[in-house]
Formats: sequence, structure tokens, C-alpha cells
Amino acid sequence: MSGGEDDVNFLTLLPMAVVMVAGPQFVSAVFLAPVQSRLRDWMNRYSWVINEVVILFFAVVTVAG
Repeated sequence: MSGGEDDVNFLTLLPMAVVMVAGPQFVSAVFLAPVQSRLRDWMNRYSWVINEVVILFFAVVTVAG
């Protein structure tokens, strides 16, 4: 068994191990914080659009079903 194969397996499993140990909150805080703040700002500004889309979706589902 060569040392190179073991290194590849360890490096392949390392990200999954970090997520399992640190938890999804840590990972999302590190990687998604800028995206979440922009998304939250957009959703606050255009919440009426989101509401209209949801109402339209349920209206279509009700009429079709």
C-alpha cells in the first residue's frame, strides 16, 4: 500500500468530516453569509412579489386540481 492512496482518501473525506463535526450552521456562516445578507435584503424589498407568486401558485393548483 502506498502513502499516496491514503492521502487521497483522507483529503476526499475531510470536507464531509468538517461538516459533520462543525455542523451546518458553521459551514453556512462561513460560506453563505454574504449571499444570505443580499438575499435577505432582496426578500425584504420585494416581499410583495414573493407573496403574489405564492398566491398565484396556490390559485393555479386549486383550479387545476
